[in-house]
Amino acid sequence: MAAHRYWRLWCYVGGTGSYAAMAEVEFRESLGGSNVISGGTPTASSSYSASFVASKAVDGNATTSWLSNATIPAWWQYDFGAGVEKDIIEVAMTPRYGTPQHHLTNFLLQFSDDGTLWDSYDEWITTWPNETQQVFNAANATGARNGFIVTTPAARWGNVDSR
Repeated sequence: MAAHRYWRLWCYVGGTGSYAAMAEVEFRESLGGSNVISGGTPTASSSYSASFVASKAVDGNATTSWLSNATIPAWWQYDFGAGVEKDIIEVAMTPRYGTPQHHLTNFLLQFSDDGTLWDSYDEWITTWPNETQQVFNAANATGARNGFIVTTPAARWGNVDSR
């Protein structure tokens, strides 16, 4: 894989609700490595309110969270900044406490060099047995590994489909 400036989690199915949420997220460049999220800018497709903005998912406090408005699909992304590129191969995520209906259950890890055209790297379809951190990498991915998911126009990924 190559390094990229922008990385995002694109949730196309939430839990039993129509929101997407996460308390904390880490991006890692090696399996079991340290979190490389630092100095950049988190953004999201939407936020439920000013109390649930994208930056809450990287504030180091698992009692706060990002929560989308009632629109799925939803995405959360991180811009590492101009001239800063990372090769993300692992994601660690802590779900929002007390709201299992908002946990990300079907989601993609995507990358971009310009923040507009996105490619899918890995995909996970998961359940959350509890509200502790789970780690996602190629070993437990369900699809999209270094490839591209072919889909209908109605299900295109994010801002602009790169295919």
